[in-house]
Amino acid sequence: MTFEGKNFGEIPETEELKEIETEEERETIERMENLSLGNQDKMNLILTFLGEKPTSEVEIDYDSKIPFIELEDALAKKENLEKNLSDFGLKFKILERERIDKDGFEHKNFQFLIGKDEEKIKQLEGAILDEDVKKQGILFGYPGTAAEAFSKGIKELFIHEDWWQTLSEKEKGDISKEGILNFKNFQFSKKHWREELEFVRRWQGVIKEKAPKLFQEITKDKPWVMMTEEERNEWEEKAAEEELKKIRERVDKMADALGKPIDEGIKEIVTFLNAFDMRTSGSCEGHFNEKGEKIKYFDGEKVTEETLKEPRAKPPWVDIESRLMEIKKWREDEKIKERVKKQNLFYQKRMIDLLEIFYKKRNVPFDQRLHLSGIGFSGAFRLENQGAGVLELEKKKEKLARYQEEIRNFTKFLRKNYQNYLFRRLRI
Repeated sequence: MTFEGKNFGEIPETEELKEIETEEERETIERMENLSLGNQDKMNLILTFLGEKPTSEVEIDYDSKIPFIELEDALAKKENLEKNLSDFGLKFKILERERIDKDGFEHKNFQFLIGKDEEKIKQLEGAILDEDVKKQGILFGYPGTAAEAFSKGIKELFIHEDWWQTLSEKEKGDISKEGILNFKNFQFSKKHWREELEFVRRWQGVIKEKAPKLFQEITKDKPWVMMTEEERNEWEEKAAEEELKKIRERVDKMADALGKPIDEGIKEIVTFLNAFDMRTSGSCEGHFNEKGEKIKYFDGEKVTEETLKEPRAKPPWVDIESRLMEIKKWREDEKIKERVKKQNLFYQKRMIDLLEIFYKKRNVPFDQRLHLSGIGFSGAFRLENQGAGVLELEKKKEKLARYQEEIRNFTKFLRKNYQNYLFRRLRI
């Protein structure tokens, strides 16, 4: 280094400089620990930042089939991750993919390829485009033997449960005591799993030392392969309840055209229909009003107030329709109109499949049974009782109670089957 014509050579690294670097590293890792990402993504990101992995990836997905998930949310997550990665001093490349599926739903994927070396990121992009899974594995920092075995197929690999069952009781006990398996994110090869385990052991040690908060988060749950059937079911139940909690929070914020929240008597089925990925657009728990009562209703254009001249019975119902129908003048766009029909037919098929299972061994009066009533030409529909129209004509309070009970029983059926649906065991 030269200064005013003098050569001072390299400035020696002082303890003070080392301390500054250490503090900056600590602050960066703390920020990474607090990102809105899954624990595995955060672990891989920290290991990449520390040079333990050449590259890592983070994916942000948008699936319009899932109610309450908005494209704006995915784009905001993408923008936030871009900013944070830049702040962390990490290089990245984003691979963007989008498609419309056979049912008319839009899918977007933002795949972040992350590293400290732009050349490594470029190599990873090439490996992904070439579908070279061995090279991808090596660039993600996996053991070469595991990456090669993965590229050759299942004959060379252990699936998690099979590997665990090959271990002796002592090996199971030792590995369990180490708490190492929560840090494993690749499949072991059958020939070299003991050496490959050392990679995981090193990652565990680095995270324990450098990211203690994340370490605690990762280790709080028992690894899946070590769980009993009862423990797995308990874990799934907890995960299902967490998903339902998120959906309930969104349902609680919904309101009708009058600004009123969803009726308490219909709120639970609205929650579960959305949990089964069917988008609801309106609902009513059902009401019986006596002669002389004042009621308010929205007729599609304005709010009207009326004093009833005779008793009125309104059956319970839930409307289900494509979110694309919120687009103004969607009927004038042939491509959007076609997608609306496809999406609503998807919802119809799903609802019919569920009702078929529900009524397979259930025997109730025909008018009480639930069915789908079409709304217009779009394929949108209303879930209601078969006798809904007759009930409005007859104005029978006791029949309304039976119809409401049928909705509650269907809700119980959905609750019972939600866990299997969430974990892809219920085929509908």
